[in-house]
Amino acid sequence: MDQKRKLLIVILIMGIAISLNLLILLQAIPETQKIDSGCCAPKTAVLAKDYSAFYFAAWNLIHDPAAIYSVGSTQNASFLGISPRPESFKYLPSFLIFAVPSLVLSYPRALLAFDLIQFVMLVLISYLIYGLLRRENVAVIGTVSVIALLLPFSANPSWGISEAYFWQWAEAQSKVLELALILLSFYFGARKKPVVSGIFYGLSFFDPRFSLVAIPLFVTLNQGKISKASAVVLITLIATNLPILALPGVASGFVHMLVTGGATTPLYYYSYIPLLTTIALSVAKWRDIATTFGRVLMR
Repeated sequence: MDQKRKLLIVILIMGIAISLNLLILLQAIPETQKIDSGCCAPKTAVLAKDYSAFYFAAWNLIHDPAAIYSVGSTQNASFLGISPRPESFKYLPSFLIFAVPSLVLSYPRALLAFDLIQFVMLVLISYLIYGLLRRENVAVIGTVSVIALLLPFSANPSWGISEAYFWQWAEAQSKVLELALILLSFYFGARKKPVVSGIFYGLSFFDPRFSLVAIPLFVTLNQGKISKASAVVLITLIATNLPILALPGVASGFVHMLVTGGATTPLYYYSYIPLLTTIALSVAKWRDIATTFGRVLMR
């Protein structure tokens, strides 16, 4: 198959996947306004959406840093438009780099904007996947694209054809952002730009579970320059986390969050978006990974 025809087929597959995801987004938007048990809490629970944790933590960074990792109450968050109370913030402080700009909007508008921005990121993700897999056949590119852009599996018709993306949008979660950061690190690593690759990879560590899964492919795509890329990752992690952790009360709050359940947070529906995409890409690149680590073992 010639390259032009392959590109047209891939664009068609990606376009259909994003179009179907738009329907899921439209189906999920009403859920963002509901006060209920959300995706994963007991049916008797009444919770604000996951995005409330991001918004409230960002507000606390500006006004009360010691409270970033504290459990918000109805009283101290109602004036922000969060009801009944914000969810607990469980990410590394570096995530607040992405959350603080949302404070220019009211909470409901910021939640919707966060969803819409991430939806637009699906186009970027499409481009990155093709850039990483352009030498593969259509079946491989199409499979990885459908996983990343749609993840079509649902046990409940009210969640559309993708429960992962329904709750990604309904909770205004951050998993599309994280996937985009991981893919950007892969993309620039493949193009021999270890500094840029390392910066994006370091930024993706705000929820390190998925970045850790990406290590074999990150090392492979930065082969020959992995020392420089790794140094940049470390510098990025320090530069984006240490200044915030140094604020009074933040480090102790972070540690308390980890030991009281943050470190054992289970994989919810939306978690499979970055997880399965990273695994699928690693499988598609398994020969390159095997060659790279084979050389390491030989040495």
